[in-house]
Amino acid sequence: MASLLMEILNELKGFEGSEHFAIPVNIKKVPDYLTIISKPMDLQQIRKNVANNKYELRQQFLSDLTQIIINSSTYNGPNHPITEAARKMVQYATKKLEENDSRLIELEKQINPLLDDDDIVGFSYILLQIVQECKNLPKSVAFHSRVDSKKFPFYNDKIQRPMDLGKIEQNAKEHRYTTIEGFRKDFEQIVENSRLFNGPQSVFTLKAEEILATCNQLLEKSGEPLAELEFNIQKVLKFRVLPILTEEDSNSSQNWQTINRTKEDVPQLNRIEEEEISSSKKELLSQPKFYVGDDEEEGGEREEVIKEENEIVNLDLSDSDDDEEISEKKIRLE
Repeated sequence: MASLLMEILNELKGFEGSEHFAIPVNIKKVPDYLTIISKPMDLQQIRKNVANNKYELRQQFLSDLTQIIINSSTYNGPNHPITEAARKMVQYATKKLEENDSRLIELEKQINPLLDDDDIVGFSYILLQIVQECKNLPKSVAFHSRVDSKKFPFYNDKIQRPMDLGKIEQNAKEHRYTTIEGFRKDFEQIVENSRLFNGPQSVFTLKAEEILATCNQLLEKSGEPLAELEFNIQKVLKFRVLPILTEEDSNSSQNWQTINRTKEDVPQLNRIEEEEISSSKKELLSQPKFYVGDDEEEGGEREEVIKEENEIVNLDLSDSDDDEEISEKKIRLE
């Protein structure tokens, strides 16, 4: 993203009139500028923003370029040559961004996974940020990784379902969480394990409770986007079999099996179902119908023959003693 934006900025240098926007306005020469313009902007500042990766979206880059037009229009007037130069400069930048649209979309998704078409990517991205915030808590290192069974040989005898922030982080990276509550329960498991092994008043348990409280605060802070993403994920679960964690394999990544049916599969599934229904209809329509005589003149006879045909089909021949009657009906149909 940054390299492409830098290329555009370098090309803008060659535009006539761009020198007016190359650096910040000199307040000594234009002392009233800041009294009129509340948000100064120039190409030098935009270049610094690009270098510091402050632009996650192309729209943010364009917004700062557009601010140059707004400032010039406000201070110099909308029809001033300097304003017109700014307008042409921004029009060119917009055109260059449109030419690289597909490339920029992919770059934006890499920078901000919330833009990904697959909702579980954005969902997991937010969860990973929460885990990182919890890992940044002072003196939380005891819960960053799994308890060392060599140092605490009886830990696994007492704790049936070990859990740590490293494990939660790995689960989020592998998109194993599809609900907010599933994520929260693993944090609660950390607290439960510490209470059971260390005691409810232990400094470790108190720290585990602090981690859980931080998790809940961050979940609440991101509640709206998380709820929307979770809702979308649940809608497509019928078409995607996601990893499911069981008690037995909660500590073994090798036991996970994932069968992905992406949202792109949905139209394909619908088409297959429609084809099956259509095929069934054709099969029913293609079944032979027996009519005797003209439909209009001998309708009664046709109904009688169909009735007799059904009698033959439904008759249990193994229990019948009247073979002559059955043969007679078959002959009449022929």
